[in-house]
Amino acid sequence: AAGRCSFEAKCAEPLLGGTIALSGRSLRWSRLWLLPGLADAATRVEVCSAVDLRTGKPDAELRLGLRRAFSKRGLSLVHAVPLSLTLGGEQEGGGRSPPLRLEVGATLDVPAE
Repeated sequence: AAGRCSFEAKCAEPLLGGTIALSGRSLRWSRLWLLPGLADAATRVEVCSAVDLRTGKPDAELRLGLRRAFSKRGLSLVHAVPLSLTLGGEQEGGGRSPPLRLEVGATLDVPAE
């Protein structure tokens, strides 16, 4: 069997304050903002843009969410739930709307004693 080698490189990009990553055949730029929120939750906004270097196919992603403060002790569980909501139905050329998913989670705090 032929061996397979993979390579990944990341570096900070100072112009827009993001990160550039080269992984396999994909070049990806991303930026994360953590905005203040209410009580112990904060708003998380992440923008990602990528291009497949072999096919030239672009891809983009925007993630919005509430982020809970990290607990020092406890068990955190996160589950991604796919949503069947489509944005505008079928697109021209037979393409489908981008998939949507909701990530939900909970943290079980463990007492210090």
